[in-house]
Amino acid sequence: MVDTRSGRRGRSDFNPIEQIATSIQALTARMDQQQELILRQQQTIQQLNEILAKREQEKEQGSSVRIERGNENEPEVTPQAHPSQLPPPPPPPPSGLHEQEKVPTPQLTNTQALNQFRKYNPPEFDGKFDVQKAETWLMKMEKIFDILEVTDYQKVILATFTFTDEAEHWWRNTKGVLQVRNVQLTWESFLAEFYEKYCPRSIQDEKETEFINLKQEDGDMSVDTYVAKFIQLSRYSSYLKKCDDEPWKTEKLERGFKPEIRDRVAPQQIRVFNKLVEIARITENNLKRMGSTPKVSLELKRPREEESSFKNNKKNGRGPWNKKGASHSFISYDCVKRLGLTINVLPYDLSISTPTGMKIVTSDVCLNCIVQFNHCYTTIDLICMPFHELDVIIG
Repeated sequence: MVDTRSGRRGRSDFNPIEQIATSIQALTARMDQQQELILRQQQTIQQLNEILAKREQEKEQGSSVRIERGNENEPEVTPQAHPSQLPPPPPPPPSGLHEQEKVPTPQLTNTQALNQFRKYNPPEFDGKFDVQKAETWLMKMEKIFDILEVTDYQKVILATFTFTDEAEHWWRNTKGVLQVRNVQLTWESFLAEFYEKYCPRSIQDEKETEFINLKQEDGDMSVDTYVAKFIQLSRYSSYLKKCDDEPWKTEKLERGFKPEIRDRVAPQQIRVFNKLVEIARITENNLKRMGSTPKVSLELKRPREEESSFKNNKKNGRGPWNKKGASHSFISYDCVKRLGLTINVLPYDLSISTPTGMKIVTSDVCLNCIVQFNHCYTTIDLICMPFHELDVIIG
């Protein structure tokens, strides 16, 4: 027989609700684990996207970084991997010289700046009233500061470190006055005080007047000495401070040359400063080589029978003029320039008297010029002259 009572007690110990609750708890725990894994995978994908976006941005900025997939040095990462297995993102490599220059140089301490400053052997300044000496010292300071990476305040400290004697006493008093006025010590405020002390407005006006009246003296002043003084004083010109007018400066230099140099360079109408200096230097050397060589004097007189022919040439424009009474042939500088002829310098001067009574001294000639008369060709030497109405005179 079967003990039914015993069987009822066995079925009463089985609780289906408790079993279902246990299954739900296990399923919930499993879902939480899966949710956590999904969140970690999303974080991994976000990190990868940030790295890729950063590298794309570096490409757009001209960076030399290139994303090379499959690189042996770069581990392969998949979204399914656990975040703890991922290596930290590598730092971005240097992107090139242009971006390296943008990195600010660490600011030097005052001691470091002084050590760097002294390596350039800065000149001392004793404070004696000498405008030229003060400006030379200041230019050397600014030249050093163009190399050193220092602040405005450190520029003041380093510049005044070179002060001695009167300059040191002056700066101590001036610095105290600026501090009482609550004026910040910058390079601009220092320059304002320095110019007021060592280069006042009255001195600048005197230098500008000296520049306006500057001319190459008749003594032993060479072209190089004259040009050097011209450049030095041109810094005080009010006009050149507002506008660097090279043609105006070139004409001003030309007007100040000695007459024997000016007469030779002026007809060439040079309006480039450095070119004019070079031509004047060559002319000066040629004059020195000629020394006291005797001069040849030519007299050009216009016969009466050629008076009407000369007037007709003036009326009809430029052209050659057959000068029957002349023993030499001439050409204008304008024609030389237009034809691209070569100017040669004779070892002696030619003093030429024109029909108007004016005397012209020149040593410029064009040698072996080919001239065509109808169907005949010949070579002649032409003396360069500052004509304005004629191109060529055939003698």
